[in-house]
Amino acid sequence: MVENERSGAPVVVGVDGSEQALAAVRVAAGQARDRKAPLRVVHAFIWPSLHVDVGPVAEDMPGTGLRHQAEDFLAEAAAEAVKVAPDVAVTTALVEGSATPVLLAESRDARVLVLGDRGLGGVSGLIVGSVAVHTAAHGHCPVLVVRGGEPVGGPVVVGVDGSETSLLAVGAAFEECSYRGADLVPVLVWKDSEEAARRLLSESLAGWRERYPDVAVRPDVVHGNPRQVLVERSRTAQLVVVGARGRDTFKGLVLGSVSQALLHHAACPVAVVRAAPAQDGPAKRNDPAEQGDPTNQGDPAKQDDPTKRDGPPRQEGPVENVDEFIDRPVDAVSGLVPDRERLAGLLDDLRAAGVDVARVVVLHGPEGVRILDSDGSRHGLHSRFVRFFQNWGYDDAVLNLYDEGLRNGEAALMIPASPADKDAIARLVHRRQGHAIHYFGAGNAQSLSGP
Repeated sequence: MVENERSGAPVVVGVDGSEQALAAVRVAAGQARDRKAPLRVVHAFIWPSLHVDVGPVAEDMPGTGLRHQAEDFLAEAAAEAVKVAPDVAVTTALVEGSATPVLLAESRDARVLVLGDRGLGGVSGLIVGSVAVHTAAHGHCPVLVVRGGEPVGGPVVVGVDGSETSLLAVGAAFEECSYRGADLVPVLVWKDSEEAARRLLSESLAGWRERYPDVAVRPDVVHGNPRQVLVERSRTAQLVVVGARGRDTFKGLVLGSVSQALLHHAACPVAVVRAAPAQDGPAKRNDPAEQGDPTNQGDPAKQDDPTKRDGPPRQEGPVENVDEFIDRPVDAVSGLVPDRERLAGLLDDLRAAGVDVARVVVLHGPEGVRILDSDGSRHGLHSRFVRFFQNWGYDDAVLNLYDEGLRNGEAALMIPASPADKDAIARLVHRRQGHAIHYFGAGNAQSLSGP
């Protein structure tokens, strides 16, 4: 994959004593064996930070207590790794802290980070679904999430859309195929032009075939929904590789709708490749442009200006510039949706209905809370955003509802809508399990779903 090149960088796997974690250990051991890299087995030990006694339950029972249990988790995982790859050097680490920050710190020096899709659950579980998702979104190396069984056959599937992270995913997939002796199936799902899609796929593969002549490539260009197509392809694959964000992802949604869907629904392991932050400098590994790629994919002029790239045009995503929304007179439907996956599905529905998604405003996560709560109080009396809603007739009960939703991980959105369109748009929001749906216009604020 597009990995840390530091000499001796390990493959890292997180464990919590669950069966899913042991499955991740077996996959991680294979990754380390293929790469001739060491394996580091990590358990995030949260109890000390919660001021819980981690020692033996009694003086005459030395083999008990939370610390002893955590050490047993690590020993069991190390023994499992040795069964799979006896020649790999295995080390273990009991790291104090909660799961996500521990794993993100580990990813800085890892070649690959391997996780189970979920684990024991609750506060004691290291690999729960949210941890895998957050680590895949923010990790500093490729993150391999072990889902489904542990298939030994089938191709490696890679999702392609011409985006920066998609190109990184293509390189990662070629490398995996070379290690595994597997065929590569690059999948590009098209909406508007099959011819343009085939051209874009060909350009995305250019340079990699020459670098990995041993890899058999079976391109797959199909019309449909990218999430549905890749989830279906995962049923016969041994691995699916995707970029963290693709073309159809808007600023702020760190993990795209396709990678989110695969992490929740794929039938095989999923590798998520994320572009390095800009301050880290340009990646020098797996860059076809630096290897004489004739498509000049590394040309900044073509990367930054979508009008100079071949293939389907980029679709505009929602705006997160709240000032822009506040400063223009507009009637809109607002609502809360439970999570980013449903938000992405709603945006697809709106596009299909002919709504200009570039005019939609989305709030989510800590930044959404900050905008709604600009002065640190419940929902900032001095917030321009709050005053805007109050001017349209929203009362404190509705604002508190939106504030609570954002703090609980929901996403709020404002969709410009005329009075004639408001009910149809509200139905689309409700279909994606949206709630707290309201319409606001000059002197005409109303609930469309009830709080």
